[in-house]
Amino acid sequence: MTLKAHELSIKDEGMGIKTADLEHVFEQFYRTQESKESAQGSGLGLAIVKTILDLHDLSITIESEEHRGTHAHIYF
Repeated sequence: MTLKAHELSIKDEGMGIKTADLEHVFEQFYRTQESKESAQGSGLGLAIVKTILDLHDLSITIESEEHRGTHAHIYF
């Protein structure tokens, strides 16, 4: 995790997110088949994060590469 003057950067080296799924990650209850099989949850986490950030006029972007990890940037 890195905190810069106007950006919080969070990176992991997990399983990554498929390109086709990236456009849906902020949708309520959206879960990939892989996540349904390997993790608990309801698919609300990133939808809640996005709503909170929108309420505070902040933004988030997510970059991911399958089998390499995910990198989220929060801009404020």
